[in-house]
Amino acid sequence: MLELKKVTSVQTRMRIIKLLNVLGGEVVEFYIDPTWPNSLRWFLVQDLCSFTPWHFIQKDNEFDFAAKAFKKEDVSGGEVFVFASRQDNDDFAGLEIIDGKITEKVICFHPVFSMGESKREWHIVDETYVDVFEFVSKQVIEDMKDWALVEDASELAGNI
Repeated sequence: MLELKKVTSVQTRMRIIKLLNVLGGEVVEFYIDPTWPNSLRWFLVQDLCSFTPWHFIQKDNEFDFAAKAFKKEDVSGGEVFVFASRQDNDDFAGLEIIDGKITEKVICFHPVFSMGESKREWHIVDETYVDVFEFVSKQVIEDMKDWALVEDASELAGNI
């Protein structure tokens, strides 16, 4: 039997609990932080997470490894909260963090995941977008369209 936690006072603390069914029937609690930009929360609260080849965050700390790679490898030395990855390569999308605050700005990047010290000779940022809506409309939708030209929707059943 599944026990759901009661969400308290939406106005004072918008803490949304998503219960996701993961392989093997395991239930995982995933908290959508109310301090995250609304443009990201807009997709997550509606379970809009799978946009083959892009996939949005569905587990706490899911993309921490990519955020660490960004901080280590990018020439800016900045930080991002990574919320999306592309399944066929090491492309990621993250929200820029400035002074410890997650902003609306989306940074798409491709880290090399170097084992040693990064010389920061290579700019790993591919593109930036004003917010998640612009990222989805200009990057995700275009990539989905490209995939749809070569793969039938019936083949996505395993990704849904």
